[in-house]
Amino acid sequence: MKLDRLKFKIPVIKGTNQKIVTSRFTRTLSILLHSGIPLMYALEIVSKIVGNKYVAEGILMSREDIKKGMGLAEPIKKMGVFPPMIDSMIRVGEESGALDSILSSTAVYYDEEVEVSLQKLTTMLEPLMIVFMAVIIGAIVIAMVLPMFDMMNTVGM
Repeated sequence: MKLDRLKFKIPVIKGTNQKIVTSRFTRTLSILLHSGIPLMYALEIVSKIVGNKYVAEGILMSREDIKKGMGLAEPIKKMGVFPPMIDSMIRVGEESGALDSILSSTAVYYDEEVEVSLQKLTTMLEPLMIVFMAVIIGAIVIAMVLPMFDMMNTVGM
């Protein structure tokens, strides 16, 4: 739980993680609602699929607010995990009665955003991996050459 919460606080990982969770949430909820599954049961299923215990707990807590008569947009906004666009899209979907199709469109958008974000993250990690490999190879070379110099100093004396 603490690790999953930490993923939303680390600046480099936060955006990518938020987009992944949003994509999973919107895609799964869209499919479930389109299939005719009631919202309360669909949210329970979605909480198991998002892949983050912190978000899953927030989704389950939002079910309680929905039972009290609130719409889905307010509890989602109150969680503070999803981007601001999500609660706006959910509100529009609830008002128009086409929540499943709007969530599907949003999921397509966030799937593309996840791809772009992962490419950026990989591009940022490449130089770090090169430096890390250089340090490891340098350590191996020094470990091999240092004994040779010690032998030459011993033989030369």
